Amino acid sequence: MLLIYGLLLVIGSVLAAAAPGPAMFIAGHVLQGLCTSLLLIAAAPPLFLGYPAARLRWSAMIMNMCLFGAVTAGPLIGGVQASFHAWRPLFWIVAGIAAAGLAMSLLTFQDAPPADRAAPRDPAALGLAAAGSVAAFRGASELTTHRFLDPVAVVPLLAGWR
Repeated sequence: MLLIYGLLLVIGSVLAAAAPGPAMFIAGHVLQGLCTSLLLIAAAPPLFLGYPAARLRWSAMIMNMCLFGAVTAGPLIGGVQASFHAWRPLFWIVAGIAAAGLAMSLLTFQDAPPADRAAPRDPAALGLAAAGSVAAFRGASELTTHRFLDPVAVVPLLAGWR
């Protein structure tokens, strides 16, 4: 899954960067967003399970700093690019980073069997997790047009938070 998601991220990034029109840009950008989320899910377990327990603290710290650093630096870098009305170079840079990430994944990939295929699944827990994620993202999307304490924004945010 990690390699497939990485490849799809590269494809989405190139589509967004090379888009001659809105349809191709939207398709590429949606694919980028989908794959970044999927990569987070697919990349974290091998990262943590591949290191001994003595290194877990450092790998967790570095991963968190990189994630939160990217989250905080992204709007700044995007804002700078937007102020120059030059979004296309930024998307090509993202495509290059995605290609480098895919190359690193290919070079360091270690296939591992699933942990336990016979493990029980809890449909209620999965449904609640999905509903919470959708609610949180829905509430966050409403913040662009509503105040924070407006019920249409804060209720889904709070519902998704817990």
